[in-house]
Amino acid sequence: MKNLFLLLFLLVSFSGFSQINDNFEDGNINGWTEGSSGDWIASANLPITGVYSLKHNLDNIVGTSFITHNISGISIDAGETVWQFNFKNGNWKPSGNNYFGVFLFSDIQDLSGNVNGYAFGVNMTGTNDILTLWKVSSGSFTPIIETPYTWMDSATIGARITRSATGSWSAEYDT
Repeated sequence: MKNLFLLLFLLVSFSGFSQINDNFEDGNINGWTEGSSGDWIASANLPITGVYSLKHNLDNIVGTSFITHNISGISIDAGETVWQFNFKNGNWKPSGNNYFGVFLFSDIQDLSGNVNGYAFGVNMTGTNDILTLWKVSSGSFTPIIETPYTWMDSATIGARITRSATGSWSAEYDT
């Protein structure tokens, strides 16, 4: 795995309520749970904006790495839900072995398990390098929305994913 940087303004919001808003400018990852301790840090090294960004703290390691934040109590059927975040990769192109994404929500905290949920990312299956919104069922990824964007090395993307109360999805990105 190569370095992946993530700036989560993860504004999981609906009906004027914001559940998570973390830009890591406090220099820590308090409130987040790592799959393996030490895999992620709030880093001042090449931040996306500001002084700190969430950064993958591994390099050339084979395996799955994730960090989660509990959002229990949110009902996505209550109204429009919006996720906003920025993410970038280092000087490497994604591949079938170097893929990444942001899970919008899942039914379990261990994202390496038999998860159900939704994710936005690149090459969760395959190698087309296209930024995609995925539905995840029992750990299998099915594309819902494929953007026209093909991920490049050293790319930085702003993302805004919206789900209506009736289950309609939209995915926007800004390079």
